[in-house]
Amino acid sequence: TGTLRSMFLVYIYIYIYIYILRFKAMFLVYISVYRLRQNTNLATDGYCLKNVTLRVEPPIVPLNNHASLYCYYDLEGAPLYTVKWYRGSYEFYRYSPGENPASKIFPIAGIHVDVSN
Repeated sequence: TGTLRSMFLVYIYIYIYIYILRFKAMFLVYISVYRLRQNTNLATDGYCLKNVTLRVEPPIVPLNNHASLYCYYDLEGAPLYTVKWYRGSYEFYRYSPGENPASKIFPIAGIHVDVSN
């Protein structure tokens, strides 16, 4: 059923851009959720996220310093499928709780991801 379930996922795309001086680039956050109809493998239609908020600390980051990126969202009880962070069109971090390992880091010059904090 895992393959069948993944075929019927409904992806909800939330595009949020953040300009950070350190990276001199726009960031894109992609959040996917799905909600399955009871007793079926079919995803429901018309589902969306609410209260999506991004926070960057500090808000202005000097070159060669670090920033913490936070994404807050309300799934309203639906299971989280994935959260992806992009710099431009390049994905640098992915969190998928249904996969092993759940966190994946993709190498991009100038970006170091520290998930220990």
